[in-house]
Amino acid sequence: MTDTDKTIPEVILTPEVVEQFSETEKAISQIETDLGMLVITDPESKEQYDKVHDGRMSLVKLRTQGIEPLKKKLKAPAIAFNNAIDERANSLTERVKKVEAHLQSQENIVDELREKRRKEKEKEKAEKLQARVNQMNAV
Repeated sequence: MTDTDKTIPEVILTPEVVEQFSETEKAISQIETDLGMLVITDPESKEQYDKVHDGRMSLVKLRTQGIEPLKKKLKAPAIAFNNAIDERANSLTERVKKVEAHLQSQENIVDELREKRRKEKEKEKAEKLQARVNQMNAV
């Protein structure tokens, strides 16, 4: 097991998935051995430069034509599953929101009626108070 594997729970990776990555892992191990210690000691050496460049290009190819497409292929069912869950959950959420909105509108009707009544009572109180003040001032 490599250091990278330690961050991935083994229960998630099926043997089939591990097998599909095994050839790539073998290739990477070989590349690490063959190319991992390459250095250019002479800036004028075309041979050294070409060897480093070719090694890097082989890594780019491995990454872009090997690892990334394999990852995309292996993740496709999981992404489709995730999208299906999202679609179903969103559908249910929309239904719930529709009923929520209806209930909110019913609450708003009552809240507005209560507020209207409260303001009417305040107005009546203020009018009664003003009438008493007016009576007192008239005396």
